[in-house]
Amino acid sequence: DASDITTGTMGAVTLGSTVVFPSGHVTNVFKFKDTSTATLNIQTSTITVAGVFSFSAISGRHYIVTGSQFISPYRYSGSHNRRFQTMYLYYGTTARSSLDTTVDTLMFSGGCGHYVLENSTVEAADHSVFSYNGSFTAGSTATHYVYTAVNTVGSDDRARVYSTANEPHVMNIFEVMP
Repeated sequence: DASDITTGTMGAVTLGSTVVFPSGHVTNVFKFKDTSTATLNIQTSTITVAGVFSFSAISGRHYIVTGSQFISPYRYSGSHNRRFQTMYLYYGTTARSSLDTTVDTLMFSGGCGHYVLENSTVEAADHSVFSYNGSFTAGSTATHYVYTAVNTVGSDDRARVYSTANEPHVMNIFEVMP
């Protein structure tokens, strides 16, 4: 009976299913690293899935998502001063895979890239890291899918998204008690 313990050290302990954790307590951390998807070259304004991770979520618990993915917007044709792509972070309970064009619930989005000094036909690719944060509360106990997506800003732009050994896509998901 643990109520009898007043001093000393306890070794490994298995907690029973009736243990109540306080609100805000982190109960699990899911760590992901994708080095196998390679480089995706996106040539469309349609939002396209770029990197998917899945985990088992528990209904009512909060999930905080943080991560980063290497990107490289560039000019494909025409003459302009913009080198941009838009990156997104989504979650849902429907299985998704890279290059899907159906998405779920948006958590975060942002434009990534740069302008060159004047209109130019030079590719002038940007190479940077898309860092993201998002959160959601699971509506069901089920496998949840958390993923990035991308689209181009203009018809002359192209977007690259990396998940390679040298440029991995990493994501951490913190499960928090309500």
